[in-house]
Amino acid sequence: MRDSRSERIEGETDNELLFKIGQGNWRAVHALNYPVDDILEAANTWKEAAKGIEKPWLVWCAHPEWALIQQRLVEAVGWTPIVGGDPRVKDALLTKTAVKIDFNAKLNLPVMYPHFPIELAFIWIDKLAFWHSDFLIRLDLMKNIARDFQHLKNGSCWVTRPDIGLFRTITGRQKRYWELLGCTTKNASRSQWNHGTGWWMNFYMHPNCPDNRERKRRKRYYFDHGTGVYFWEKKLRGTVMKIPESLIKEGHFTRIGNPEFKRSTPKGTSDSMRSMEWDLNQNINLSQAAKFLNLENFLS
Repeated sequence: MRDSRSERIEGETDNELLFKIGQGNWRAVHALNYPVDDILEAANTWKEAAKGIEKPWLVWCAHPEWALIQQRLVEAVGWTPIVGGDPRVKDALLTKTAVKIDFNAKLNLPVMYPHFPIELAFIWIDKLAFWHSDFLIRLDLMKNIARDFQHLKNGSCWVTRPDIGLFRTITGRQKRYWELLGCTTKNASRSQWNHGTGWWMNFYMHPNCPDNRERKRRKRYYFDHGTGVYFWEKKLRGTVMKIPESLIKEGHFTRIGNPEFKRSTPKGTSDSMRSMEWDLNQNINLSQAAKFLNLENFLS
């Protein structure tokens, strides 16, 4: 049986585990015995490029045209785009103020998700706003959220609170916070790291989880990204501000809840191997998406 929380899934190859490490998955790190020190050393190399940027906003290039419109939105509210990306995707075009960082240069993983620099923000930056690669937002709302992010105190973070439905709310199933749109600070990120929580999947396998007894307790929580941040707030008294998913979901062009969505990988394949560039090309017309959100001026 496939158990996403087991140390290693039966038949799981080393190559598949490398993809999952790039996705941000502590179970895969543990199963492959991947050196955590290598990850930390890589994060230290990102500092110089980000030095002096007061309002950095991470734009993850999973699709060059989507990354470009996101950069323009970031600049429109007075922030600086920090552009990283999926190593399988050609380089994004950069706006005037954008700063490109190759977050994967030292690690050379087959894929990398934005959870990598977000998880390790405490090493390389003081504050970091972020969002999904398949996300756009109306300009007026973007201005309000950027203002909230600007005033975020060190030690706190903003997250998206998913709409998980009444049943899951009552039962506690799939309780987590989401990185659809958020912002973190150095001290919040450091506290999450020191307490063995944070943004990566299967946070119960975090190298800073205190002991095996605590690991077993944390294993009962949901496996997906952001559960560690939820745990950090609920059990460790971390300070978390929430953006309701309902406020911004119109701009999330996702396959979630869309049975007609064409997939870049066969059903049952790990999401770590999906190509968001292919998914967006096949399913979403960027011009139409921008028009829907009154963002036509950001297309060119």
